[in-house]
Amino acid sequence: MNLIKSRERLYRVLWSLADRRGVIQRSQGEIASLMDMSYQQLSIIFREFVGMGMLHKDRHEFTVLHHPNKIPWDEGYRELREKYIEQIGPINATKANRTG
Repeated sequence: MNLIKSRERLYRVLWSLADRRGVIQRSQGEIASLMDMSYQQLSIIFREFVGMGMLHKDRHEFTVLHHPNKIPWDEGYRELREKYIEQIGPINATKANRTG
């Protein structure tokens, strides 16, 4: 599965796990298990979604901000993600590697 399709699939799952206010009702550990991915990889994607304005984080609570059908899961998403990477540096790099 390509990167964008996997991000779209995850975001749709997050939407389905959210309450009426958009607050995700499962822990990251539970979601990682459900998606068959590591907690660390899920955490990286959550940070990406927060940085791109797709999720909001308040302490340990995440809120889905947009209906998945309203996100342009094609070139629009790719361009937004590239801008995000330009701002923060390589996504898989550690914080020390990004700033040093």
